[in-house]
Amino acid sequence: MINQLRYSGMMQTVVIRRSGYPVRRAYADFCTRYQPLLATIYTKVAKDKVSLYLTKNASPKEWQAGKTKVFMKETLENVLEQQRVLILGSAAIMIQKHWRGAIARMHYRKRLANIVKVQSLVRAHLYRKLFLQTKSAALVVQKYVRGHIARQVVAEMWGEKCARLEAELEAQRQALEERRAEMERLRQEAQEQEAEQLRKELEEEEITRRKEEEERKRI
Repeated sequence: MINQLRYSGMMQTVVIRRSGYPVRRAYADFCTRYQPLLATIYTKVAKDKVSLYLTKNASPKEWQAGKTKVFMKETLENVLEQQRVLILGSAAIMIQKHWRGAIARMHYRKRLANIVKVQSLVRAHLYRKLFLQTKSAALVVQKYVRGHIARQVVAEMWGEKCARLEAELEAQRQALEERRAEMERLRQEAQEQEAEQLRKELEEEEITRRKEEEERKRI
């Protein structure tokens, strides 16, 4: 009978209880509850993991290893609980920090998109206004030029003078067409410069975001 108790581990359990170890935890239960403390222990066997951790971080007088359970004094359990609370608290703070950072980045991207949209609309309105003003000025110039040419044609005799005036009118018309083409080219160049500026701003924003992510990863 005594041999059966000894082989089953009951005799060892009685000796440990008499030595003053009121706290008893199964090895699997210990690993589950104190998993944050066992992160640096890489063995897969629960008993070996618990034994290695307690050997490194606790006095041999404060714990004993049984066959299926580990026996500890209350002081050791209190220390383990305090360490567990500290680690879980730090993890919670880190999660909150990443969550708040994600929300801040989301709001920042939305605001940036709105700002870019407003800037695009304002620039488009300004360029459209400038184009209309230039077009109106060109029409006024054309009106006065044509009126002047018409008065000269009426005042002068037909013939060579009329042919010369027609040539001048054609030259002025061509000059106006060239000016209109130049204005259209300038408008297109302005639009291309605006698009390039927007692309650079977006690239700079992407570089800044990547740097922030790399800094957070290093932290």
